[in-house]
Formats: sequence, C-alpha cells, structure tokens
Amino acid sequence: MKVNSLLDLYDVSDPDDPNLIITGYDKDHARRTASIVDVIAPKIGIDDQWLESLHQTALLHDIGRVGLDPDLFSIIFRTAEEAGIPIRLPDMKMRFPHLRENEIVERFMELSIPSLVKKGIDITERVIEHVKMRMDYKGRVSSVLKNNTHKFLELGVVIESWMEKVILYYYYPEVMKNEPEIIRKMGMLLVACENFEALNNFKRGRDYYGRTEEKMNDVFSKLDEFVQNGLIDRYIVKTLAKTALAGDLNAILSEARGIKSSLPMSYDEQICLRAIATST
Repeated sequence: MKVNSLLDLYDVSDPDDPNLIITGYDKDHARRTASIVDVIAPKIGIDDQWLESLHQTALLHDIGRVGLDPDLFSIIFRTAEEAGIPIRLPDMKMRFPHLRENEIVERFMELSIPSLVKKGIDITERVIEHVKMRMDYKGRVSSVLKNNTHKFLELGVVIESWMEKVILYYYYPEVMKNEPEIIRKMGMLLVACENFEALNNFKRGRDYYGRTEEKMNDVFSKLDEFVQNGLIDRYIVKTLAKTALAGDLNAILSEARGIKSSLPMSYDEQICLRAIATST
C-alpha cells in the first residue's frame, strides 16, 4: 500500500485543467528501479537497516518530473541537441563553468529559443517547467517533497536529508561531499540501477531517445562512462552484470523491454554481461 501511495505522488492535476490528472510518466520506471535496487543493495554490502528507506528513495527518485509530457519533453531536448546545445545538466556545467546554478535554466532557454520557435513551439511557462525538469532538478525535487509533507506524515514516511541527496546525486554529485561512505554508496547504486532500467526501457527509448531496440552493450557502455567519470564504482557495475547474467533481473527486464519472455536477453548480450562480470 505504501509503495502505491508513494507512486501516486507522480500523478498531478493538469495546470490547464485542474479537473484532469496527468498520470506520472515515470511511475513504472521508478517502481522497477526500486525493485532492482532491492536486489543489488544487499549484494554490495548495504545493511538491512537502510533497505526500507532506500527503497522509498528509489521510488521517489524521479519525483522532480511530475507533470511531464513526454512529447513536449522530447521535442525540447531533441531540438536543443540538434542545435548543438548541451541537453544534460553536467554537460551544461562543463560547457559554461562560470554559470551559477540559478542561471542555467535561463542560459539554456536563451540558446534554445530560436530553434524551438522555428519548430513552432510557443515559449510558455509549461515549456520552461519542462526545461527545469532536467536543468533545475534540485529545485523541482525540493518543491515536490515540501509540497507533499502532509502525505509523507500520513504514510509514516520520513524523508531524511540523506534520501534527498541520494536522489540528487546523479545530477549534483557535489551533494555527497563530506557524506559518509554508505550514503555515497547508495547514491552510486541508485544511479547505476535507474540508468540500467532506463536504458532497457523500450517506452523511454522510443519517447525520449529515438531508440529502436535495447542492447546490453549500450547499457553497460553508458555505465562505464559513469565509472570513468567517477560517478559510480566499477564493483557496482560488475555486481549488476553478474546479477543480470544469473537471470535474477529477467522479470524486470522483460517488463521494461515489453517482451513476453522469461529470457529477455540475446546470446550476444549474455556474452557482453559475462565479459563485464568477469573483468578485472
């Protein structure tokens, strides 16, 4: 019941018609991510005392994107990417290191508006909110969590400060500065698991990225980038590969990929996983 209630927070009223509900696009992704976290966490040494709160954190990790229209989100960031504009917060920070955090959305909009207008997109508050879903994720997460304080109290869910930092770690790795190793480990685990699910998620792949199929080679190539950039540790990636190779994630993978099969991976993908799982 608590799981469903937390996922219900992804459903919000349509700002243009309060009588309509925008169903949370990311609910299934969040649920599957939490399931993957549940499987992997004990394998990397996260003690039982953390598991319930970590599960809740994983369920809420995309809460900053409530109200998302995948078509609008996709066209904004695909248009920007085609124009050579960084479409992820870390890339914006790298391109414009002098920008303060509260200036990033404005700069993204300045760069993107000509291309968006050319595509026939009116620059409305709704468009800006969709930009914030990626470029001011910290602000959106903080706002949604604060606005739902009463709901958390009703459910008996306590949002600890470390939980918000774990949610934000992907976009804001600096939040882990001076945090205990266990908190950083949970942040790394969430980044690995949420990206594993997202890169195996056929719906996101078609709606966001124009993918035609999901491949483990591509999934672990992206995870390896995170390792190279210091965002996650290699042993987490190896544990994820070993677990997937053992078939312990098959049900989640089948659902994510939209495949009605108990064997959702090809033989080549299993070879890929074996290479990663046995690498030194």
